[in-house]
Amino acid sequence: ISGQVMDELAAGGPDVPDVGACVWIERHEVRLPREPDLLSMLGAGEASAIFLAMKMGPSSLLILDDRMGRRVAGLHKLRLTGTAGVLLKAKRQGLVDRLKPLIDCLTQAIAIDGRFRDLTGAERDFDPIRSDPRFVAATHVIV
Repeated sequence: ISGQVMDELAAGGPDVPDVGACVWIERHEVRLPREPDLLSMLGAGEASAIFLAMKMGPSSLLILDDRMGRRVAGLHKLRLTGTAGVLLKAKRQGLVDRLKPLIDCLTQAIAIDGRFRDLTGAERDFDPIRSDPRFVAATHVIV
């Protein structure tokens, strides 16, 4: 992952895992170009992840939940998935026994961050869990 993303995760607080301690995660320093339009639309983490995926080539899979970041990545024809897509793939491949605790964490994140709630409405990664009552309750917005 990009150095910018690792730094953002490290600053995330006690509930964020220490990705630097994961031996299978490689840190890549990404130098962001001076494109004010792009950087004004995206945070450093999203922009660096997109540039890293572009550098890594067409076989890379970009994990990104930020809506604008996903739009920019789509314009560059990058392969994308989101958090829900990673969780579902992990379940299908037998890497996790149960999705329930993971969905609980995801719904907590949705409840805390309105941007994440907005993403869930349109993102296809969430289709397999869209009917789960916990997911419905977490993403339902009363207007």
